[in-house]
Amino acid sequence: MDLTKVSMGEALQIALTQSGRSIDAVAEEMGWSPGQGYRFFNVNDAYWPPAHSIPRLCSVLGNTIILDWLNRNTAELCSLKGKPLSVSGCLRQISTLLERMGETSGVVGRIVEDDKITPAEARELTRKLTRMAADLFDFISSSERTGKIG
Repeated sequence: MDLTKVSMGEALQIALTQSGRSIDAVAEEMGWSPGQGYRFFNVNDAYWPPAHSIPRLCSVLGNTIILDWLNRNTAELCSLKGKPLSVSGCLRQISTLLERMGETSGVVGRIVEDDKITPAEARELTRKLTRMAADLFDFISSSERTGKIG
């Protein structure tokens, strides 16, 4: 699906549909009123969730369609002209990604040892995965924006 051809409202609706969840269930889990939920998922209403709630919303919906929409539409708007990403810059970004993966792996390892996940561990894991995804999107964006490395 080409997410550059749909609106933010349509991306929200697609994410909701693919989740298989109702607007009421999502709104309740997000701590929104039912009215807010219906407005957020109404393709004809330019009323969207606040940016800080998007990672949690993706988690509640069980997909990254909204993040994918943001990434693809941001890339479309950004100029593809720019300085090439240096080899050292590329390696630094890869190193950061690997560090984030290691941190996340440590959290998963603790959870596996206990064979249970506490609410605090779930929040920590979500934070680490979100940060890791953000770093990955930064790297991809840098690579796509410049069009080359070196």
